[in-house]
Amino acid sequence: MIEELEKKQEKQIETKTQYFVNSAGKFIGAFSENNSAISEGAIEVKEPPSHGLLEIWDFEKNKWVDNVPEKITHLKEELISKRKAYFATTDWYVARKIKRGVEIPEEILNKEILCAKEIDLIKLCKTLKELQKFNIDYN
Repeated sequence: MIEELEKKQEKQIETKTQYFVNSAGKFIGAFSENNSAISEGAIEVKEPPSHGLLEIWDFEKNKWVDNVPEKITHLKEELISKRKAYFATTDWYVARKIKRGVEIPEEILNKEILCAKEIDLIKLCKTLKELQKFNIDYN
């Protein structure tokens, strides 16, 4: 009798998780079955995004995709812009070297080399998953 009650309680506790996207395919969230927090117009999909919120649900293929050209272009521009902004903060070292002969610190030179290499690698990326490995905040 006790075992039957425990099994019945387990079944009541188990709830189905549902995953939702908006009409553009952007992940909204995961909710337990019959959750009132689900927004109107949300569309249920069969699974959560596999590697982050950068993916878009492809309604034709019925799966998550990370090769959305507009998103890739936007993210590339943002990542490159952050790295170019870093270069702007170190320009004074070059001016100081030219004007007064003061050496540029090695750590600054190394970071500028890394920054330039990252910009080249970002330009080669073809998917959002590839771009995800780059930190958006570049200091």
